Amino acid sequence: FANAVIQSAGNADVKWNGTDLFVLVYTLTTPRLYKYTYVPATRAWALVTGFPVTLPNPTDSETMVLEQDSSGRLWATAEGGGNANIYYSTSADHRTWSTTPVSRALRGMPSKFALASSWHITSPPAEW
Repeated sequence: FANAVIQSAGNADVKWNGTDLFVLVYTLTTPRLYKYTYVPATRAWALVTGFPVTLPNPTDSETMVLEQDSSGRLWATAEGGGNANIYYSTSADHRTWSTTPVSRALRGMPSKFALASSWHITSPPAEW
């Protein structure tokens, strides 16, 4: 990467879909999503125009993970406020995101980190 310094701090989750490389850098205050595409002619990764974008951030959240479903929609799951908060991209270019999370209570879950690392959404709930 010519511009490999993404952010000076934070944790990351990375998703490669065969075309684009998504890097979600998560801090306690501002999760940011970077989208890169590979340019074979230059053998380099290029940051896609319009990125990074800031994702919604639930209160008291300590972790966030990224997934992509078969339709191409991205999903970000974060624990916060005693819930698993799920946000999703609302545009095909992944620059626009839901602002109100789908929330599930964490009661009875063994660990917020186990939930965050293993809960993947593949399609919206039926009520959407």
